[in-house]
Amino acid sequence: DYFVVQDLGANTFAIGEPRYYQANYSYLILGEKRALLFDAGSGTRNMRPVVDALTHLPVTVLPSHLHYDHLGGISAFDHVAMVDLEETRARVANGRFRPSRYDFLGMFDGLQAPSVEVSDWVKPGSSIDLGGRLLTVLATPGHTSQSVSLLDLSAGWLFTGDLIYPTMLYA
Repeated sequence: DYFVVQDLGANTFAIGEPRYYQANYSYLILGEKRALLFDAGSGTRNMRPVVDALTHLPVTVLPSHLHYDHLGGISAFDHVAMVDLEETRARVANGRFRPSRYDFLGMFDGLQAPSVEVSDWVKPGSSIDLGGRLLTVLATPGHTSQSVSLLDLSAGWLFTGDLIYPTMLYA
C-alpha cells in the first residue's frame, strides 16, 4: 500500500511513492527480452516486489541521477547500469560504485549512500536494446552533472528523472 502503479500503456509502468515527501516516480520499461527500471526510488520501502509482480523479464536498473530519492533503493536489484562518465567511474573502489556524499545527499533523510556492483556502463548517445524496444541514453546535465534521460523514439516517450519537475527544486 506504499507504492502506486500506473499502466501507461506501451509496456510501460510508472511506479510512484506518493506517501514519500519527494513524491518520486520510477519507470519500468518492458521489451520482449528484458526490462529497464529507470530510477530505483528512495529506498524507504523495497520496490523490488512491485517490479517482480509486473514482469518476469530480467530487470536492469539505471538511475537518472545520483540523488538519494532516485538511487536509495538500488541495492535491492541484481543488475545495475550506470552512466559512463569520468565522475561516475571515479566513484568505483574495490569493484563497487558508491556515490559521494554530495552526489547522494542522503544526509537530509539520514541515509547512507548505497554501494553496488555495476553490471553495465552506458555511454551517453548509446542505445539500450530491450528486445523490440530501443532506448537512447541522453546526457542531460542541469539538475546534476551526471543526469541522463532515456528516449524511446518509436513510442514517442522521453523519461527524464528530475530534469522536468512539476514545481520548484531547491539546492
